[in-house]
Amino acid sequence: MRRFVAVFCSEKCVAEKTEIVIDLGGLEQFSLKGTVILEKGWTKYDDFSQKDKILPKLEVGDEVNVNFVPVEKETSAPKHYTIETLNNYLKNPFREEKAAAENDDDAEEYRAIFEGLELGTEATRTGIIDNARKSKYIDLKKDVYTILPNGEFLIESLSRMNISMDKYKTSEMGKALKKVFHGEMTVDESVKLAEAEIATVFEKRELPPEKDTDMGFYGDIAGRCPLCSRDVIRSRYGYACTGFKDGCNFKINGVICGRTISLSNARLLLETGKTSKIEGFVSKNGKEFSAALKLVDGKAVFDF
Repeated sequence: MRRFVAVFCSEKCVAEKTEIVIDLGGLEQFSLKGTVILEKGWTKYDDFSQKDKILPKLEVGDEVNVNFVPVEKETSAPKHYTIETLNNYLKNPFREEKAAAENDDDAEEYRAIFEGLELGTEATRTGIIDNARKSKYIDLKKDVYTILPNGEFLIESLSRMNISMDKYKTSEMGKALKKVFHGEMTVDESVKLAEAEIATVFEKRELPPEKDTDMGFYGDIAGRCPLCSRDVIRSRYGYACTGFKDGCNFKINGVICGRTISLSNARLLLETGKTSKIEGFVSKNGKEFSAALKLVDGKAVFDF
């Protein structure tokens, strides 16, 4: 009934988009963006506040209650994707960015950027999801998708190899295909764009040993095993001796204290018995530290 009355109400609601800056004695500032209602109009009958952040009407110089106290709360984990919500996300992966752009001065420009961007197409999305399930990256039970250990390993591996697979890069390739369809780009130009993206994955990144995180690729030879002299290769979880079937258990963890051990440092460790100084280890207390690794009785240990 209230909604019906609001729809046919002749009184206009007058509001203004406002940014309120609260200054705490020059020590800190809090900024609030929202809507200030000047004349209620039809909103007297219909509750619309769920869509807008309603701010009080304040004037410059007004004093407000700044007796802020910390409140302990627990965050809730993001909801798992269902068949429907995953499909909706792939169709419109920039929904949140679009919503944020609505309140921006460059809203029109942002809308043009995000317009029509999606991940995959109606024809390819089902196949992509099916392949992820067959590869045991994700699982589907009772209409709900969950990630599997293989999927976590894939994401972590891509991150350690500095391979970006975010939605922005993926949608850029999709945008190129749309340009080909509309005659704004040739097939050869779109192929070159894809080739350039793939080339960045394999290009050699010259970083000093203390900052290097490049683990190379599965099967790369890191050196000779100090225990049995067989090849040590880049394995799934780090570097392992190829003589494991014969009982050799030598290995170097790929990640130690949150720090990826690069292939170059693994080779240096096997060749000389010690790596260079490596930055970025994180202790149990959350503190960063630097150290080299050295071989002691066939194990990689810290050398400070």
